[in-house]
Amino acid sequence: MQEGPLTWLALEPLTGRTHQLRVHCAAMGWPIVGDAIYGTAPRTGGPPLHLHARDVVVPLYPRRGPIRVTAPVPEHMRARLAACGFADEQTPDGSGASARVSTAAP
Repeated sequence: MQEGPLTWLALEPLTGRTHQLRVHCAAMGWPIVGDAIYGTAPRTGGPPLHLHARDVVVPLYPRRGPIRVTAPVPEHMRARLAACGFADEQTPDGSGASARVSTAAP
């Protein structure tokens, strides 16, 4: 597992710029687990990148509600997220996931 404390973050990109979330997290001193480009993960043999688009909302039509897609958490991320208090049934659409930051020691 990861060295040091872990934190589960719900992030919302503002611009859609490539790697925006990865760059900002690393610059603040909290690189995303498995990030071999901006973080400290090894290029090979380390954990896969723990960045997941859990909930995407796209407002396509002016007179209809937005299209919302929610995806399950990938298997490789489940143990670390569970250590931070994440329950798979939580979604950002009202159950608190997008408003909660949870931490866990290794």
